[in-house]
Amino acid sequence: MTTPMLPTPRTFELESRMFRKPTWRIWLVLFLFAFASLFLAGTPVAQAESEYDDDMEDVIEDFLEENAADKPYDKRWDKSDAELGGGHGGAGATQVPIVDEDFDFMVTWTEDQLEAPRAHGLETGDGVTVAVLDGGFDLDHPWIRRRVSPWGFDAIEIDDNPEDFGNGIDDDGDGFVDNGLGHGTFVAGMVLLAAPDATILPIRVRDDEGWGFNFELELGLEYAWAAGADVVNISGDAAIHDFKHIREMIERMRADGVVVIVSAGNDGWSTLPELAMLPGTIAVASSDKDDRLTDWSNFGEAPMGVLVAPGLGLYGPLWGTDSGYWSGTSFSAGLVSGAAALLLDDRRWLDPHEVHMRLMGGADVAFDGDGNPLPGAGRLNLYGALRQ
Repeated sequence: MTTPMLPTPRTFELESRMFRKPTWRIWLVLFLFAFASLFLAGTPVAQAESEYDDDMEDVIEDFLEENAADKPYDKRWDKSDAELGGGHGGAGATQVPIVDEDFDFMVTWTEDQLEAPRAHGLETGDGVTVAVLDGGFDLDHPWIRRRVSPWGFDAIEIDDNPEDFGNGIDDDGDGFVDNGLGHGTFVAGMVLLAAPDATILPIRVRDDEGWGFNFELELGLEYAWAAGADVVNISGDAAIHDFKHIREMIERMRADGVVVIVSAGNDGWSTLPELAMLPGTIAVASSDKDDRLTDWSNFGEAPMGVLVAPGLGLYGPLWGTDSGYWSGTSFSAGLVSGAAALLLDDRRWLDPHEVHMRLMGGADVAFDGDGNPLPGAGRLNLYGALRQ
């Protein structure tokens, strides 16, 4: 199993013991550390990391130069014209999470329903990178921190720190303060619930209220593609009819074998949002414990069918060290992104269409609110997908 970042707790323990030795040993260790640092600066690993940074800077600069005309000049005025939202709000979805102060990595009904334990006996998503295009990331949360890639990106501030700390102000006047805070953390937690050894590439495209712009989504997609993501999770919708670049990027990703997962949204509509209908994306709606479509989940026809995944009362990581319950199609999409990572664990030859077909083929029956089977849909089953 690979570890993207941070030493293990045992390493920390050995380091703390070492510095309780006599003084001359401390100086010896410091000298050796300094010497090793100078030596390693010229190693292939260090050179590769430096080249990677340079390459990604070139990608960002080229994108900003080529697409400068798409960038809004004033966020406050243009927010309603080019918004990326719908993931955490909407009709009936939980606007803010319910905190459970007794943090516990418990096995939830979600894992049992998805047959996660059986699936993890086969695959865990090791070596697969899932780019989470979202916001409200807490990269030091104990649920996700050891699976987070160090190459995250902030498409809003245009820097390498995708974390968000909020400002304590209800900027959008919806009655909730910083209600986007922790959203990306929870989505990442759902990815790891399905694929515990996947690597999370956090890319911030939302502010602390959960809103963003198409331009930032474009830049986030460009970064995810250039960074080599295998799966891209977009928990939100975007009005893309005037943004051909988003359609072009998703088409390019599909051609390059990148699986793109999009949440259906929480408006209770009988149709899917524009982004979830694009060829090459997998649309994800939400279900409850009884495999019934939640009344606030959007649902409609899609070219290759709609995946339905648990989205009501999911348990996962919140901002800080808290855990708790949250609802929404955003988090259902995270589970499906994790399922795609499981499939790609040792099946890198699968293209997005084949991943979609295996997810649908291994799914259980999904029902509408009256208990009737949903046409063109299936409720995610991790073990079933792997057995295809």
